[in-house]
Amino acid sequence: MAMEHFDEKILPDLKHNICTSMIGTVNSYDLPGGIMISSSRNNSALPHCNNHSSTCSEKLNQTFKKVNDRIKRNKIFFFSVRNQMSRIKLRMQRQDYQIRMQNLKLQKQGRKIHDQDMQLAEMRKHLEEWEQKMVDLTTELSRAREETQNPDSLENRKRKAHIDIISADAETLQQTNELHAKKRKLIVERKSSSDAQDMKFKKFMSELLAKSALDEYLVGPSCSR
Repeated sequence: MAMEHFDEKILPDLKHNICTSMIGTVNSYDLPGGIMISSSRNNSALPHCNNHSSTCSEKLNQTFKKVNDRIKRNKIFFFSVRNQMSRIKLRMQRQDYQIRMQNLKLQKQGRKIHDQDMQLAEMRKHLEEWEQKMVDLTTELSRAREETQNPDSLENRKRKAHIDIISADAETLQQTNELHAKKRKLIVERKSSSDAQDMKFKKFMSELLAKSALDEYLVGPSCSR
């Protein structure tokens, strides 16, 4: 009874456990290149487990190949992404450099524009001054033209009054000279003596009267001018 129980119950479970233990023993050093299943020392004693172990090893080999292929693809993808990131980083650095250069150019242009604005302000100030001078000169010129065209202007009246005063003084001077000449003539005519001294005096007075008449003739036109 004991032998029959062993053959029917215990022996099949033992065989199954041995097969599973044989499948689970895998050499870890052969995983990247493939899977090698270690053979049991009792392989010859268990011929019915060989087919199952071979199918399991093939499945494991296929699985590991797929995993290796996926890892390779992931590595390739990772390297490509890293290269793209490095290129993007380099492009961003170039763009930052260009932006800095553009900012420097903008600052220079801003300084130039400020200087030009200052120069324009100075030129505008000078232009306003010249315009004011032109306005003043234009007003003076128009005033001078009005004075020359208008005979009754103030300056002309002043000049006319001055000329009248000069002419009046000349007339009064001429009248006084004439009166003095008449007085001298009367004095000479009253003395009718035949004395030599009287004759000399008459001659002297006639020469003096002639000289005064000549002076009056010369002074008259100059005063009228």
